[in-house]
Amino acid sequence: MRKKILCAALITAAGMLFAACTQPSDNGSSETSSPVTGETQSETVTEESTSETTTVTTTEATTTTVTTTETTAITTEELPFEDTPENAYQRLLRSFVTPEGDEIAPDDYAGVYSYFGKLFVAITTSQPSEYYTSLLEEYTCVKYTTVKYSFNELTRVCESAQKLFSDSEFTVSSCYVDVPINKAAIEINGDPKKAQNYLKGLPELDFELSMLEIVIAEEETQVS
Repeated sequence: MRKKILCAALITAAGMLFAACTQPSDNGSSETSSPVTGETQSETVTEESTSETTTVTTTEATTTTVTTTETTAITTEELPFEDTPENAYQRLLRSFVTPEGDEIAPDDYAGVYSYFGKLFVAITTSQPSEYYTSLLEEYTCVKYTTVKYSFNELTRVCESAQKLFSDSEFTVSSCYVDVPINKAAIEINGDPKKAQNYLKGLPELDFELSMLEIVIAEEETQVS
């Protein structure tokens, strides 16, 4: 399935498909929040020949932005090696870019997230294929974890859930792939249990409810 991949300087996935993703700041740098310590680190990322900007949400409260071009794809050879999760993630994402400028994830790819200085690459197979090992063999910070659903599968769940809720009393705030829990997550204005019961009663439901996490939208949580 040809679909834009969730990309960033550090998730999203796609989805960066990072549990701790980068968020652009006003001064051109990007901040990375640790999912455990809450500490913030800064880095500056420069992209070449940019012509299109896509913003993608991947895990709860994490939004990432990537700028790409359809005429000039940045290759992995142009990325200086650093044994860091951010650098490994960038190399992985750039390997998804096709000559046409599209970003297409492998079918066994389930996203990535950063945890205590490690980049966890989620895959649906028991062992990483040569695609990953040859691309990331230099990195000591890369670890692999096996999950049930691919990023592409969960992205389709997001799309389907949004359509199903469009004709309901529930308003969808956002939908994204929550990589660490390997589920599609949807934020709504309303009662999550009531929303789940609504989905259960639909004959056209085309995914397992266990694949979807329904949560209250952040703005509604703040009001209450």
